[in-house]
Amino acid sequence: MQRAPAICHLATVPTIGYLGYTAVGPYPVLVAGIQLDILLGAITCISLSICISLEPHKRVSPNEIAYIAAILLYLITSTLATVLSNDLVSSKNALIASTSYALSSILIPIAYKHNFDILRKLSVLAATIVGAFFIYRYLNTGWNSIESGRFVVAAEAISSSQAGREGIAKSDPNTTAIGLMLFFAISLIDLQKHNRDGDLPKLALAILCSSTIFSASLLFSSRTPIVAIILSLLTCLIVQTLQRPPTKLPRLRSLLVAIIPFSIAAFILLTAPNLLLSLVFRISNAGTSTDSHRIDLISSSLAGWLEDTTSFLLGRGYFVENPHNEILRALYGSGIIGASSLFLVLFIVYLSFVHRAPRQSKPPLLIIFFFLIISSQTYFLVKPLWIGLAFIIGSSVGNETQPNTKDLSDTKRRPLQYREYRQQET
Repeated sequence: MQRAPAICHLATVPTIGYLGYTAVGPYPVLVAGIQLDILLGAITCISLSICISLEPHKRVSPNEIAYIAAILLYLITSTLATVLSNDLVSSKNALIASTSYALSSILIPIAYKHNFDILRKLSVLAATIVGAFFIYRYLNTGWNSIESGRFVVAAEAISSSQAGREGIAKSDPNTTAIGLMLFFAISLIDLQKHNRDGDLPKLALAILCSSTIFSASLLFSSRTPIVAIILSLLTCLIVQTLQRPPTKLPRLRSLLVAIIPFSIAAFILLTAPNLLLSLVFRISNAGTSTDSHRIDLISSSLAGWLEDTTSFLLGRGYFVENPHNEILRALYGSGIIGASSLFLVLFIVYLSFVHRAPRQSKPPLLIIFFFLIISSQTYFLVKPLWIGLAFIIGSSVGNETQPNTKDLSDTKRRPLQYREYRQQET
C-alpha cells in the first residue's frame, strides 16, 4: 500500500504524454513498430490500473459505475463487430486503439480523483507547448504542405495518405486542429475559475495558455473545430440563459477574459494574410463541389450499414475510409446496437457529470461536451472524444467542486458568505 503514491507519480509521466499527444494529432511516430500514441495509451492504462488497485480509498461512485458499464457494452459490441468483419486486420487495430482510449477515459478520472485539477493544468501546459511549437514552425517555415496550401507539420512534403502508409512523420491538419481546440475548451475551466477567484497571476497564465492553443488551432485552416467551438459557446449561452433562475450577465472583467484569447488569435491571423485567405476560402466552400468526396464517403458508409440485417444490427467492422462523421462510423462499424451503446455513454456523461455539476463549474463542461458532439458530426475523432469525456468526468468530481478556501476558509467569521456560496453551488 505504501508504494501506491510512488507508482501514481511515475504513472503521471506517460499520462501527460498520452493526453498531450492529443494536441499533436495522428503524428505517426513508431517505437519498436508500435505507434507512440497507442504505446503511451497502453502504458497509461496498465500503470493507472495498478495504481487504483493499490489505493482502495479511491472508491468508485455509482455514476462512474454506470459509465463503466456503458463503456463495456460499447466495447463488447465493437469486439463482436470485429469478429464478423471482412477486414479483420484493420478492425482489430481499430479495436485495440478504441479500447485503450475508452478505458483511459475512466481510469484517468478515478486515479486522479483527488488531484485532477493538477493533472488538467499540466495537460493544458503540454498542449500550450505543442501549440507554441506549431506557431514557431509556421513563422519560420510557412506552409510545409502540398495539400491545398495548408499548414502541415511534416518531416517531408508528402500527402497525409502516403505518409500514413509509409509511416512518415506527418500530422493531419484537421485532427490536429480538433485536438488543439479541444484543449482550448478545457483551458476555459481554469480561465473561469481564476477569473471568479480574482487570482490575477494565475488568470494571466491561463489567458496565455488558452490564447496560444486557440491561435495554433487556427493555423491549420480546419473548418470543423472553428465552427464547433463557436456553436458550443452559443449553445452553452442558450442553456445557461434558459436555466431557472437564469444565469446573470457576466461582469465586464469576464467579458474581457472571453475576448482576449480571440483578439490575440485574430491579430495572428491578420499578420498572416495568406493563412486568413485560406481559412476564408475553405469555410466559404463548405458543402460545395470541393466537398464531394465527403458526400461520397457518407453515401458509401450508409449503403454498407443498410446492406443486410446483420450489418444493420451488428455492423461490418472498422470503416477504413473516413466518413467525417463519428455516428456513421459507429453505425457502419458496430451497427445500431454499437451506435446505441455509444449514445448511452454520451447520455450518462451528460446526465451524471455535466448536468449535475455545480452551477459555477458547469459552463466550461457544457462547452467541452457540446464541442465533442458538434465536431463529431463532421470529422472523425476517436481519441479526442474519449479524452474530452475524461476531462469532463475528472473536472466534475474533482477539486473543482470544493469551496474556494481562499475566500471562505474562515466560515465562523463569515457564515453568511459561506451559506450564499453553498446556495449558489446547489
